[in-house]
Amino acid sequence: MTPAFALNYCFQCQLAPLYQGYRKAEVTGGGIALDETDTKSMESLKAPGVFVCGEVCDVFGRIGGFNFLWAWTSGRLAGVSAAKRVNELAGAGAGAGTAKQVTSP
Repeated sequence: MTPAFALNYCFQCQLAPLYQGYRKAEVTGGGIALDETDTKSMESLKAPGVFVCGEVCDVFGRIGGFNFLWAWTSGRLAGVSAAKRVNELAGAGAGAGTAKQVTSP
């Protein structure tokens, strides 16, 4: 029996009946505490220059779209903040007016 066949057999015979799909899907908790994060930029306070978002953060909410909303909004904030940081660093190192600006949509 090849490993691929064995894995497929295991899934079909033992794991597939336990699989509930999106009908019973839940999220887990845990992650980077918000008190370790600058929530105005989503930058880590313990690791400056690292921007976090979504389920990497220790955020809990009701089922029904909250996690999607949190992922989208915190992701946009983290992305825009990271782009601003890149612009600041590029402008400081390249001289006035020579840095290429990163823009958000």
